[in-house]
Amino acid sequence: SDVYKRQGINAEYMGSLGSFYRGTSITQDSRFSNKEKKMINSRAWPDIFDQSVDMSKIDMAMVKPWVSKKIEDQLGMEDEVLTNFVVSELEVKPSDGKVCPKNMTIKLTGFLEKNTLQFMTDLWSLLLEAQTCQHGLPKSFIDEKKEEIKLKREKLELQIQKLENIKKLSLIHISEPTRQAEISYAVFCLKKK
Repeated sequence: SDVYKRQGINAEYMGSLGSFYRGTSITQDSRFSNKEKKMINSRAWPDIFDQSVDMSKIDMAMVKPWVSKKIEDQLGMEDEVLTNFVVSELEVKPSDGKVCPKNMTIKLTGFLEKNTLQFMTDLWSLLLEAQTCQHGLPKSFIDEKKEEIKLKREKLELQIQKLENIKKLSLIHISEPTRQAEISYAVFCLKKK
């Protein structure tokens, strides 16, 4: 109070302001409202976002590579930090036990920009499909893997066919020029059996 007197300030007045300047939490101060909630309510969302996903039925080990590939396709480069962020958002248990695709879309907009809504729509469709499938694997994953195996098998069969064609060739003559030349070389003559 002596400090206030020396500066010509009424100590009683300053004492009454003490409660005014004490800290308030964000929830008590109307200047800081939930911006994410306002953004969610101000946008039009795909109907698919209204469906909830039970993350306990999802095999996240299979979803993570899909997320990584999709992000790489969107950005044109691999982004492990963003991939881990998306996966952690799916694994975190919010207070109500449900993951909110609208909230995730808002959080990812800074990273994926105009591609965010498409990414989240694809991801949410995949998760909805996975929760209804056995072992938490979406049927589209299984079909995609079958197609990948089929293409690998066809490529392998083509390589085997090429090797069999090479086996049909036999070596019939090797000739070498005289050692007097600067470069010596061998000529292989092959004929079909």
